[in-house]
Amino acid sequence: MSANRSKVAARERARQRRLELDAERARRDEQIEQAAAEFFQAQGAHREAAARMGAAAATLAALGESSQRIQLLLEVSAADLRRLRQISRESGASDPRPRPERPDTPTNTPKRPEHGPRT
Repeated sequence: MSANRSKVAARERARQRRLELDAERARRDEQIEQAAAEFFQAQGAHREAAARMGAAAATLAALGESSQRIQLLLEVSAADLRRLRQISRESGASDPRPRPERPDTPTNTPKRPEHGPRT
């Protein structure tokens, strides 16, 4: 009878230990899942921010600022500026501010109709 009790006690001890380890694993899995979810949430927010930053840089370019001046103004490298503008284009982000009108220049001046044949 003592051997039976000893087997039952050993089994109960093994079961209890397995349950403790399973609970630890479940807590760790939950922490891993939470950390990954936080990463993906931040990644989405980062991408949205990068798209807005790229749109702002595109606005500066539309205002006639050179890439070099935009880099200096925004304190970004040429590679970062290209990456931000690419993300902006890919996301379809646009600056909600209206674009300034450009003065008529030889490249965007409307052609005037000719007044009949020249003689």
